Amino acid sequence: RAHAAEKCVESKLVFNHREQYARTCSAWPDRLHGNRNEAVQIVGEEKVSVYERYLEASVRQFRLEHANLYRISFRRV
Repeated sequence: RAHAAEKCVESKLVFNHREQYARTCSAWPDRLHGNRNEAVQIVGEEKVSVYERYLEASVRQFRLEHANLYRISFRRV
């Protein structure tokens, strides 16, 4: 049920965590690279390569402001 649309709640605060998420996504490829051999053993080369490209694209999209990550706080009315 869409309570916000039924005016049971209203938005109180809206945060865009794009810059923070770009930094977070930047750390993930570094960690994956450090454990790449183990990741390949678990899921295979192709999936690891696809995920590496996904992470790189995510970082790029957040940094170029083509993607956002919003956190919205609501309050009951």
